[in-house]
Amino acid sequence: MVMHPVNTVQSVASAVAHPIDTGNSIVNSVTSGYADFKSGDANIKANIAGKVIGDVAQLFVGAGEVKAGVNAIKGAKVAEEVAVGAKVAKTSASLGAGRIGVKQWLQNAGNLERGKLIQNIESAGFKSMSKPTSPVSVFERGGMRIRLDPPQGKTLYNHMHLEYGGNSYNTLLNPVHYKSPAAHIPIK
Repeated sequence: MVMHPVNTVQSVASAVAHPIDTGNSIVNSVTSGYADFKSGDANIKANIAGKVIGDVAQLFVGAGEVKAGVNAIKGAKVAEEVAVGAKVAKTSASLGAGRIGVKQWLQNAGNLERGKLIQNIESAGFKSMSKPTSPVSVFERGGMRIRLDPPQGKTLYNHMHLEYGGNSYNTLLNPVHYKSPAAHIPIK
């Protein structure tokens, strides 16, 4: 039910006249909703899913527009991955400037002696979380974790794990399964 038809027409006209702002607003809303959905319990997830279905039904009419809504939701996942990349990229100048620098550092980390590798990690603001006598070295900073492991199980070489938000990442900062070879970054 439309309570104020003039205001409604003006709002719709503004949304159409400013598609970039409208799109950014939708992406921000979906990104926020996705984060709430991902961290919520069953009741919160059901509530959000119901709202999304209702909003989509009210806002979009026609197959092309529904597809745009689905793409906006997929965009929220991309936005989350970009946020993870941004968090990783803030590690400091010692790991390189930005996401590209972090990727380069990760790809070359296997060439560093363990002492230099630990020095780089600590100079990036990571704090050691492991006992000095432990064969595993764990470093954390702002929800990110770097773990240096000795050979174990099926991984017959020294390796490093990069973890954030419950996900493991490879040297290209792509999420990977924690048991995959890509999650086991070779180091000296």
